[in-house]
Amino acid sequence: MATKNLKIEKGNFLWFRLFVEVLIHMKDNARAHHDLVEILRVNYPQSNFVADFNQNYTADKAIEWLTRDDSCLLKELNKALRQQHLDHLFIFRYIINDIYQQLRTEYDKEIKDKEKTLTLYRSQVISEFELNQLLQANTGELIAINSFMSTWNDRMKAIDFHKEQHHVGLKHILFEIEVDYTKKSRPFAQINRKEQDLTLFMLGCVFRIRSIMEDHTFHCYVMKIELCSDDDCDLKNIFDHMTKVFIQPETDLITLGSLLHRMGELDKARKYFQLLLSELDENDPDRAHCFDGLGHIENDQGRFGEALKYHQQALNLRMSHNSSHTNHSLIALSHIHIANDYKDMGEYNAASQNVEKARTFIRQQNLQEDRIKEAACHIIMGSILYEKAKCIEALDEFQQALDINKQQGIPDDHPDRASIFQNMGLCHLTSGTIIHNPTLALDYCVQALIIRLKTLPQNHRCTGITYRSIGLAYEQLKEYQSALKFYKEANIIHKALNKTSNELQKTENDIKRIQKHLSDPMLHPTHQFKTQSSQNEAPADISVIKLKIERIAPQLCSTEVPIQVVTRRMILLGRSNAVKSSFGNALLAQDNYFMIKQGSSSVTYTNESSHIV
Repeated sequence: MATKNLKIEKGNFLWFRLFVEVLIHMKDNARAHHDLVEILRVNYPQSNFVADFNQNYTADKAIEWLTRDDSCLLKELNKALRQQHLDHLFIFRYIINDIYQQLRTEYDKEIKDKEKTLTLYRSQVISEFELNQLLQANTGELIAINSFMSTWNDRMKAIDFHKEQHHVGLKHILFEIEVDYTKKSRPFAQINRKEQDLTLFMLGCVFRIRSIMEDHTFHCYVMKIELCSDDDCDLKNIFDHMTKVFIQPETDLITLGSLLHRMGELDKARKYFQLLLSELDENDPDRAHCFDGLGHIENDQGRFGEALKYHQQALNLRMSHNSSHTNHSLIALSHIHIANDYKDMGEYNAASQNVEKARTFIRQQNLQEDRIKEAACHIIMGSILYEKAKCIEALDEFQQALDINKQQGIPDDHPDRASIFQNMGLCHLTSGTIIHNPTLALDYCVQALIIRLKTLPQNHRCTGITYRSIGLAYEQLKEYQSALKFYKEANIIHKALNKTSNELQKTENDIKRIQKHLSDPMLHPTHQFKTQSSQNEAPADISVIKLKIERIAPQLCSTEVPIQVVTRRMILLGRSNAVKSSFGNALLAQDNYFMIKQGSSSVTYTNESSHIV
């Protein structure tokens, strides 16, 4: 049984559960059954079970096949779940779906007949490391079980079972599970096997820790947990939104590939897009979606020219089917993808032209669902303006994208919002502009990091990019030790993902630069830099930001790092009409304001005013 502490592994849990939901809605069971039987034959060549399973398996008996004494299914399935071996789980997709449907049917029946609450028990041996992780969890924290979990209705049967298990170096733990039938949750149901009253829980159930203590009588630890409803986890909004995006009545390899791409599993995503391409007719419109996916993967890996080729193929195919409003929307999407590739290649005129083409198709339809594409256009134009050092205009584009996201009901912790905050932060890091403010940049990038740590899988490429941006902000604030820590975190992620990526090269250069600076006393004075500030000023805003970082990444914080003092008012220097109103409103929405000194004229934002002064 694989447990995940949702305080620190929310992103992993979110995307793995979405992955399982995609599998549950996939069809093509005949091919999946054939592939699974072939794996079982290789791994269990002497087993009679495999031949029986191949000939006689039926969906309505999935749990029986899973729990048979001679079954190798449960061992293989839980191994794949424990290791999160996505390719093997893809082959198991119809088994997972059949078990889910069977549990759901029985669960719906039991809700009507059962009492309000029920206590169940599970005995297990775990490593000392796993035990220590559970002991460190606090009362009220959530844990997720990323495997199927069988439990006893009788406490002593569970205890007797653990007495029979003797494993050197492993620890016994008894889970005492309280379930409330009035709460809507992942399905579970009683399964009667050899006169044993067992209850099987669907994988992905979430539980809240009530207590954990050592039981000296039975020589084990007892953890009391309660099954949570689907509404308890603070990932509910983002999960519901992602479910609407990815889950259709029937999902396919395009859905799976797209999900794997968002998870950062680029090689696996590429494999499934290419698999589907090999099966589709030359003029099948779904080929365009495959080209889209392959282009996104190439772009993420820095091969922008190859990405452009794939996205151009998708556009050409869609133009050849240009006969419906739906296809107009997809043509707009293709131009957005092409614009992004040109932007990353530094060909800004071509990028801007494709943005305008996308906007033309969007305006022709004037559909509400196309407003998200408008946001994408604003982000690309903002990035182009940023590269041209037109940071005020860029910020306005990013703010418009953020406004559209809010209007469309995109959750506050959606990964796309993190990208916008990241871009806004980078604008404030641009030296020589009137909005240069590394402290505000740090705040934006920390907001992006909070979202990405919560809603992306661990060690995702985008998280590495945000770590580096925070490092850049700290470096400009002359907090070199903190900068070095974040550069190293970014380096670890990029090195694990791609040893030849541009991101990896950047972080290695960053680390060398900071280490050289720290080793040279002429470049690293010992005195602490401070801005002028009266004793009546509020506490330093950067310390507030550091508290945010400490909550989400405590390993990166150190009390030895000096704190730079800044004020709680922001003064932007320049003409009073130089800042567009949406940008001004964005600044006014921030909790903290800061001060920049540069010249004599000024534009002032204060928390007493709702307009630009």
